[in-house]
Amino acid sequence: MHEYTLSNHDRKRIYYSVAFLSSLAGGGFAFLLAKLNASMGIGFAAPSGFAVFGLFFIWFDTYLWKWPALYDFGLIKIPNLNGQWDAEITSSVSDEPISATVL
Repeated sequence: MHEYTLSNHDRKRIYYSVAFLSSLAGGGFAFLLAKLNASMGIGFAAPSGFAVFGLFFIWFDTYLWKWPALYDFGLIKIPNLNGQWDAEITSSVSDEPISATVL
């Protein structure tokens, strides 16, 4: 995400949400692995909470923040600027416009 493009966006809500979801997922994963350990007799180690948070945050930062439903609910306010943008640039030296494509 690109927080530096907006001056009034507060990302704490995203961090707290990802931390809450990762703690639920990590606890559920540890519970399932404990049941698997008891039934199979093979020791499996659950990932650390930090690893689960990191994976969730990477998943959010790469894919999830682009979902339109999260914008509709007002959870994300960072504009999605992905895609191709056509622009017209005017120099202060000459008034002739320059066409540009930004990817």
